[in-house]
Amino acid sequence: MTDSNSLSYRPLSKVRVDDIQDGKNWLFKPVLAKLKFSDGFVFSLAQCDRVKKLRIQAEQQPYINPHPTSLFPTSEEFLLGEGTILSDGIAGAGGTNDVEDILLQLLPYWVDSAQISDTRVAPDLWGQELLGLYDINTKFPSLLERVRLAKARTSTLLNSRATQFSRSAHYMGSKAFFAPYLSEIMHTLLPADTTVIDLMCGSGAASGYFAHEWKTLASDAQEFSRLLATVQGGGFDGKRALEVADNVLDLARTHYETIPDCIKKHIDIESDFLSSELSSTVRSELYKWISKYPRVNNSQDSLSGSFAELVEERRLDKKFAPYLLFSTYYANLFFGVRQSAEIDSLRYAIAQIQDDNERSWALGALLCATSSCAYSYGGHFAQPKLDGSDEARLNLHAADLVVTRGLSVSHEFFVRLTSLGEESSRTRHAVKSISGPWERAFEEAEKCLKNDSVCVYLDPPYTRDEYSRYYHILETLVRYDYPVVQDKASMPKRGDAGRFASAFATRSTVKIEDLIVEIIDRCLENNWSCLWSYSSVGVASIENILDRISTSDRQIDIFSMPHSYKGQGKHKAKAVNEYAILIRS
Repeated sequence: MTDSNSLSYRPLSKVRVDDIQDGKNWLFKPVLAKLKFSDGFVFSLAQCDRVKKLRIQAEQQPYINPHPTSLFPTSEEFLLGEGTILSDGIAGAGGTNDVEDILLQLLPYWVDSAQISDTRVAPDLWGQELLGLYDINTKFPSLLERVRLAKARTSTLLNSRATQFSRSAHYMGSKAFFAPYLSEIMHTLLPADTTVIDLMCGSGAASGYFAHEWKTLASDAQEFSRLLATVQGGGFDGKRALEVADNVLDLARTHYETIPDCIKKHIDIESDFLSSELSSTVRSELYKWISKYPRVNNSQDSLSGSFAELVEERRLDKKFAPYLLFSTYYANLFFGVRQSAEIDSLRYAIAQIQDDNERSWALGALLCATSSCAYSYGGHFAQPKLDGSDEARLNLHAADLVVTRGLSVSHEFFVRLTSLGEESSRTRHAVKSISGPWERAFEEAEKCLKNDSVCVYLDPPYTRDEYSRYYHILETLVRYDYPVVQDKASMPKRGDAGRFASAFATRSTVKIEDLIVEIIDRCLENNWSCLWSYSSVGVASIENILDRISTSDRQIDIFSMPHSYKGQGKHKAKAVNEYAILIRS
């Protein structure tokens, strides 16, 4: 696009705020996504050119009123191509349905395709479909079918059981709301045989969505994340899940009976507290017991040596039975004593499964069950909600604590695994796991995906937070290696095994931007496309990165949707824009 009020640079066009004279300029219609910066807006040239072409075609056609029987005709219509009109669908709405913004931005692509391929055009017979808060009126039946297909696919994915599973995993930055629309971008712009690499899969939510339609590889530096991705894909079924769950529970019960008496004693004490009225006397005794529980790294425990021997012999041989990691590390911190013994017993039983695939699914379900039963801040483990050091705090949270400690990890495990098995049978592709971090993932993918059509989904951290700090317990559950721990949350030292030190957790914005550019360039060097997901409140500058990756031999397509984001702690939710930027060479 080369309008007089734009500054063109390579695949993008930048429009300055001072040069905008007409707020209703077609650049600002909902069919075009824009990136807002301090001095203007950035658009994709390719997208602008497509809309501009369709506008010229529309102006060359005789106007036909698509609402001949309407009592109150719409106040505004936007013509696209040879027979498509976008108009207000709900009087006075003045906006779009947020979740379908990206579908509106895909509309010009679909109009273009329908005009080329649709042979069923009836000039005097217009069809209608609501998209967001807009009516799509068209004489192309295939366009209406494409809109309906996109709405049906996104709706189905958003309401799947896998979605509920991924949300319950409490992972920061989960793309449960975004991924179905990312899939529609790929359906529109990429070959049908494309393989998707979810490069930093996190909760695995995006991988789970992609696997419904695409061959999917999931990578992450943290193994627990790769497991969460695996169990949201295909390759399993309800019958197998039920058999595995029953076998695991049977063996876990047997293991539970072998737990040392010194821990069983505390389970009995806890049981009495959970069944008691929380009088001031009971709360006082509860505080004393929790504060003195002899777990690893409890600075208030005067009897810490009582578990020391149990832990030391298991550090030498992590398969030493009975399994006691959670009972000795995290009981009366993030979990109850009984819950910790359940987790240990389930983890032991899962380790005995011979089939690698079945073991992965069982461990993935245990990860989610463990997360859902934790007494913590939204399932995060950076800080304990209650560590037994403050009696006033325990008095304040005692009732809530008792309810959470009463949850059964075994029950949650059974429900999760069987539900995942049922959902898996309805998912087309299995999610293949490849090791991270991203450099290692590229090396492995380059070997196994030569000459394939590949799209790398890049969802880097938006903040400087060290994500492994929030999920160290889940990674420890997978590794089960009795780590040396520190701080109130009993986490491994940053950079130690079990707590990955991410290069994105840095104070240097330049380093973060360098990393993102390096990854995108690596994708394009392999002739792969890159679908980069980022937020308007991300620490890196989207404008800087786009400027660096924008060369004349690359095409950039920009998509966006509003989202309500809530950070950690007591931060209030705030309105942000989520961007999906597809870069192709």
